[in-house]
Amino acid sequence: MLSHVAADIAAEALQRAGHPRSDRDRGTPWGLFPAAGHDSWIAVTVRDDADRRALRWVLGIPGEGEVDPDAVRAWTARHEATEAMEKLQAAGVPAGAVLHADELPSWAYYGQRRAFREELHPHGDVPFVMENVQIHCDHVADPPLRQAPLIGEQTAEIAAELLGLEPTQIAALHERGVLETTVGSTQGAPVIS
Repeated sequence: MLSHVAADIAAEALQRAGHPRSDRDRGTPWGLFPAAGHDSWIAVTVRDDADRRALRWVLGIPGEGEVDPDAVRAWTARHEATEAMEKLQAAGVPAGAVLHADELPSWAYYGQRRAFREELHPHGDVPFVMENVQIHCDHVADPPLRQAPLIGEQTAEIAAELLGLEPTQIAALHERGVLETTVGSTQGAPVIS
């Protein structure tokens, strides 16, 4: 969300440093507007006169010139964010529904790009959604993905590879309680021995 106001933040910082702002007369609605539904928003960007004319047409406002942001706000508040986005985009106005994190995996854009995947944790009953690899290539296989190790799951391997310990030394450290390894589970929680 910060990226939507980054230009304004930078412009205000430059203005405080003595540089004049040249975008004050933009006269176009630009920003986030409320949509129908709880905490539902749409980003609208009007870049030029063509976008402004298209926005006026979608909103049903005759004439030319500036569009009052309150008129945009009133219109978007009567429409679901995706519906408003589709109507504005169809008219040529850059617009996008603001998505909540739990909506991202079901959004067609991310589905087509395989941006999310489901994983089942050994101690869980249902799969959970997590990010997939960020870049897919038709000619290169995706890297192997697996769950993160459980607490203590790799204790023996780490002790052998990184510390150079022999199996008998590792066993002795386990017996003394210096090292712990995951050996099973009780109601979803790893049991450390």
